[in-house]
Amino acid sequence: MASFSSDAELERLLRREAKRALKIAERKAEEDMFEEVGNFYAGGEPKKYERTGQMMDTPKTRKLSDLSFEAYLDDSGGYTTGKHPSMADVLELTNEGRFPGLRPAVGSKNYWNRAERKILKHADEAFKSVFN
Repeated sequence: MASFSSDAELERLLRREAKRALKIAERKAEEDMFEEVGNFYAGGEPKKYERTGQMMDTPKTRKLSDLSFEAYLDDSGGYTTGKHPSMADVLELTNEGRFPGLRPAVGSKNYWNRAERKILKHADEAFKSVFN
C-alpha cells in the first residue's frame, strides 16, 4: 500500500489519476456518439428524401475543467434540406421519431438515449480501471 507524506501529495496523485480516467472516458464518449448517430442511418433508407449525413458532424466533447467534460450533439448549425428546420429540431425528430411540423425521419430512433447510457457506462469503467 502506498503512503503519502502529505495531503497535498495524495491530492496530486488523485487528480493525476482522475485526469487520466477522464481522458479515457472522453475518448470513449466520442466513439459512442459517432457509433450511435451512425446507427440512426443504419435504420433504413428514406424514399421521400435524400440523406445529407449532416448529423455525423454533431457529436462533440468540450472540456469544462481539469476534471470534467461535456458530451453533446452540436445543434448550432443549420440544416440544409426540406423546410430548413434548425439542427435542434432535426436532432429531436431523429431521436424521438417526431417533431411538430416535420415529416417523420427514417432511421433508428433513440440513438442519443443509447449514446448517453454508453457514455455513463464507459466513464464508470474508465474510473474503475484507473482506481482499481
